[in-house]
This record gives sequence, C-alpha cells and structure tokens, in this order.
Amino acid sequence: MVEFNRQEVQKYITENTGSLSITVEGKLNDGMIIKGTDVIKVVQKDREDEQDKKQLPKLGVFNNKINPNKNEHAIIRYYLDKPSHVKITIYNIIGEKIKTIVDRHQETGTFEEIWQGVNEKGNVVSNGLYIVHIKTDQIDETRKMLVIK
Repeated sequence: MVEFNRQEVQKYITENTGSLSITVEGKLNDGMIIKGTDVIKVVQKDREDEQDKKQLPKLGVFNNKINPNKNEHAIIRYYLDKPSHVKITIYNIIGEKIKTIVDRHQETGTFEEIWQGVNEKGNVVSNGLYIVHIKTDQIDETRKMLVIK
C-alpha cells in the first residue's frame, strides 16, 4: 500500500504546474522490496504542449540495487513520444552482453520492462555492477544497476 497526504497532493496539483517527484519504497505482500522515484508532470487540462512533452523523463531504472535470490528485480521504465524500434540490453561491467530484455518495435507511450537478475540462460548473475543500455530512434542511454546476493 502506498500512503500519502491526499490534501497536500490535491493542493499542489490544483495550484501548480510543473513536475512533482514521488519516491516510493517498501515491501510488497510477497516480500519483494521495492524502491523507486518517479516524476509526475502536472499540467492544466488541455494545455500540454510540445515543450512540456520534451521535458518528460525518457528513461528511468527503478529498484536498481537488487538481490535476485530474494525475488527482487529492476524495473526499466521508458517513454516514447513516437513509434520506434526499442532494444534494451544488460551488460556486465566489462561489456559482455548478459541479456537482451527487449528487441522490438513499439508504439508511442510509456513502457515498463523487468530484469530479474538472470542471464539469457535463466541463471542468476554474479554480484557486481551491470549496465542497462536502451537504444531507440529517440534514446541512446545507459544506466547502472547493482546486483548483491
């Protein structure tokens, strides 16, 4: 369950435009630990323009410190403002490919993919630093993740 002060959030949304950062952390019913931060874009109805869309975050990796032995996983969230081919690949710190998460065409929108800390063969990876590489027609970025067992 996510708890927040409803009056404060409603007041902020009705009085402001811009970005609102929300951090969530805790434990789900199945024991999985989650932690992540997301940004909510606050706009007046029917007033979002192209400049506003350009300011939206295009890529985020949430819960980027995981323990696969405890059923923890990383969430890779990304936004496409136009259809694109998407490829998301996990590499170890020396650049060896560990797993391809996505390699397909996707339409406009926000997407989430999950990496459970396993390689292409389904084996749990070793402790260490891993790199998430996402490449689309609009994005070519990397993020770091840490696996600790």
